[in-house]
Amino acid sequence: AVNYHYGSREGLEDTLLTYYVEPLNRERIELLDALEAEFGATPAPIERIIETMVKPVIRNLGEGSIAGIFFLKLMARCIDEHDHALPDSILKPYKRAVSRYVAAIRRTFPGLSEKTIVWRIHFIFGAVNHALANGQNLYNISLGRSGATNPDYILRSVIAFASAGFLAGEIDSLDAPAS
Repeated sequence: AVNYHYGSREGLEDTLLTYYVEPLNRERIELLDALEAEFGATPAPIERIIETMVKPVIRNLGEGSIAGIFFLKLMARCIDEHDHALPDSILKPYKRAVSRYVAAIRRTFPGLSEKTIVWRIHFIFGAVNHALANGQNLYNISLGRSGATNPDYILRSVIAFASAGFLAGEIDSLDAPAS
């Protein structure tokens, strides 16, 4: 039945990913538009920019719903499987969103290269996905010291963590080996 309706297992995965990603990216852009309207010509604070980027995901998927957990696991699997590229239906909205965020962050940090900004956005997406998909593992590993998975705490933690990454400034050369 999957092959009949979706062409393959990957076709079903692509349909499900698109179902979740489209509204999240649309909300991200709406929040970023509102933030930019609020600040006008003044660069928005990085914490607020990051909040518009991650809040839709954490709020919508961080509440532990079966559908949200399924989406996170499916997204992680697609990212981990190098032979399964994300479909154009997901890449196109992500490309638009990333371009908008790069521009907003460049206004706040004009000294950062686009390359550095894109990598840090990538790290943010990874941190959010990991935190949401593996909160229970953290709880178990930390013997409960991490506390129960709480979307508001995850949101504040990711914003603080990611903001510090941007505040670190430009890396001398991304092409030079780490010392």
